[in-house]
Amino acid sequence: SEEASATTLPYPPAAPEAAAVAYEQTSKRFRISWLDMSDNETGFIIERSTERLTGYQVVGSAAGNETDWLDSNYPVPRLAKVYYRIFAINAGGRSTT
Repeated sequence: SEEASATTLPYPPAAPEAAAVAYEQTSKRFRISWLDMSDNETGFIIERSTERLTGYQVVGSAAGNETDWLDSNYPVPRLAKVYYRIFAINAGGRSTT
């Protein structure tokens, strides 16, 4: 007789909540913070855009259970308006916003 087996993926993690962006005067960079609402994420993906609804690109990541990230690759222009999205990720996929 032959055997077969399968492994299921975990459910995607719950989305982070209460995302906030603060400008740090000393580093002249944006710090993004959030509440980790999941107990099964392996990390977080951070996306940035200068448009509210479109144009988002992945700009960074954070390890599981982290709750903030410094956007050190973005020289902030004067009067900048920048938008961020944070997704929790695991082998089952990413959270929804």
